[in-house]
Amino acid sequence: VAAVPGAYAWLGATPGPGTTPFVQAEISPRIATTASRGYARFTTLIITPTTPGPTATITCRGGKAAGCPPGKAQGSFKLRKDGKLTLRGPLVGRALRNGAIVEVTVRAPGTTSRTERYKVGTRGRVTVTVR
Repeated sequence: VAAVPGAYAWLGATPGPGTTPFVQAEISPRIATTASRGYARFTTLIITPTTPGPTATITCRGGKAAGCPPGKAQGSFKLRKDGKLTLRGPLVGRALRNGAIVEVTVRAPGTTSRTERYKVGTRGRVTVTVR
């Protein structure tokens, strides 16, 4: 079995000297899609961090035609009593159309950030990319 660079972050192994570990957090979206109308909605988005001191940002790109809110199109997260972060702001329940890209970035001190990108395609299909 060949070693994969950066795989330690996902497998829970200890990183080697001189490397920065990734943020350990589970991002759990609940997305409702309506294929007949061609849009997707984020109904909930919960982040469960295991790394202490996390911050999270969410951005929407694609403009007004894709359903992103005007302005900076950024949302924020609220820390719950159970230690989880939950989405709030202008992206909750918004109908996102083809071309909308929603990025969720989780950061913590002393770690490499983790980003998940949700791209809305035709008929409301959502593809996920993890970086």
